[in-house]
Amino acid sequence: MSEPENKPPTEVLRTKRLEIVDDERKVRAALGTDAAGVTSLSIFDQSGRLRASLDASEIPEQANGLALFDTNGKLQVAMGASAVNVNEGGLKCYGPNGEDRVGLAMHKEGSGLFFNDTQGERRAGLNVNEKSSNLYCCDANGRSRSDFGVYEDG
Repeated sequence: MSEPENKPPTEVLRTKRLEIVDDERKVRAALGTDAAGVTSLSIFDQSGRLRASLDASEIPEQANGLALFDTNGKLQVAMGASAVNVNEGGLKCYGPNGEDRVGLAMHKEGSGLFFNDTQGERRAGLNVNEKSSNLYCCDANGRSRSDFGVYEDG
């Protein structure tokens, strides 16, 4: 990166899309708003692959959040919040084939933590809400095999 010049900064820069490029003119970062009004910051590696994105929207199907991708473009980590309900959000980590592997969720009734195997089957978890909390383990088919819980009615 070249040394900054000693000139005053521009007060306001207005554009629909801003791209930061490297010395080879490859786009390394882009900030913009699409036709649906979703604002995104995308960050690319030296080979031009998307490695991270940050999105903001009020569209119900569009989560607000951060996504991190591997060198093959597969989603590895996602952290987000619902665009509609401010009481919902979470963090997920994905396996190499896109399957959920670990997750942390928060919703209006409570929160949960889960762990899946390499096939994406639920193997263990913890759920907490106003009336109960339970820790569970599942077999390879995702069927509950043991459950330890504390419930409101005993």
